[in-house]
Amino acid sequence: MGRKVPGIVALYIDGVVFANYNVVIAMGLDIDGKKHILRFKVVATENATVCQDLLVDLCERGLN
Repeated sequence: MGRKVPGIVALYIDGVVFANYNVVIAMGLDIDGKKHILRFKVVATENATVCQDLLVDLCERGLN
């Protein structure tokens, strides 16, 4: 399990290509407007299962 998720008011999930790898990134925005990289995962492809796994992990770490 990763670090605890800080108080987040907005959540962004996006896929990017970085150095020929597909990476799905979850980024949160706190009440002060500070960005937090919450989780990233190198994947074969972006799909609903990858995003669902990411969200489950974040919820287990305290995202409400």
